[in-house]
Amino acid sequence: MERIALSFDIEKSHIDYDGASDLRHEISTRLDKALRAANSGKWVGGSYTKDYMEIFVKVDDYQQTLPVIQATLKDHWLLPLMEITRRSDQKSRRR
Repeated sequence: MERIALSFDIEKSHIDYDGASDLRHEISTRLDKALRAANSGKWVGGSYTKDYMEIFVKVDDYQQTLPVIQATLKDHWLLPLMEITRRSDQKSRRR
């Protein structure tokens, strides 16, 4: 499995720490459920501040997992803020 990080710059959203915590939990839960249903990966951790959030997932196939992530967040205001980083080779891809 390959580890990837989903990063979100949420500074302009002006949410507090509790709001950032709730947001990270919401997105992590959504992604974990979708990745497991697609049998393509799982949520493995994350971090947050009131300005920045990261969600870590392990995936079987990076290219096949991208559409699952996109579909899961397609209607969420965070999608345009998402940056995906492959941890195995440190390549970044803006989404």
